[in-house]
Amino acid sequence: MKGQDVILVAKVLKAHAMNGAVKVRAYAESPEVFDPDQTLWIEDERGDGRMLTVFQSRPGPRNWIVAFHEIKDRTAAEALAGRHLYTEKAALPAIEEDTYYWVDLIGMRVRTVERRDLGMLEHILRTGSNDVFVVRKGERETLVPALASVVVSVDIEGGELVVDLPEGL
Repeated sequence: MKGQDVILVAKVLKAHAMNGAVKVRAYAESPEVFDPDQTLWIEDERGDGRMLTVFQSRPGPRNWIVAFHEIKDRTAAEALAGRHLYTEKAALPAIEEDTYYWVDLIGMRVRTVERRDLGMLEHILRTGSNDVFVVRKGERETLVPALASVVVSVDIEGGELVVDLPEGL
């Protein structure tokens, strides 16, 4: 899978129980990446890795508990701690028109409707009411609400996001 169009979906935190399950911090918006029989690629210390197939999973209070067919005991699960899990972008579920995966937006240039450069979309915060784009230009950080009333256009090919900032931002 190395070198293909892959997306970071989780980090293995630690082993969970005795059956080889692990606790993971999910970065993916789509819980379907942890559905049974989904394949994930796990990196190793050299940047190589191997494919793992989800046996079962369940959301925890803050993280996911995931068991893989290939990991049978706690010792094998402990060896995965700290490693990242990836999926092929093509394996993600289709999304509706005018919606985007975060991975497609992060790294985009953000400009206002007046063409003022705000910087690059560094990451996205999930909040209770709406997501928030964290845009950075040098030391300056701008928090932009990810609302249809604020986001004027998204040009994936051109790598640019245009926003109409609310008064006061």
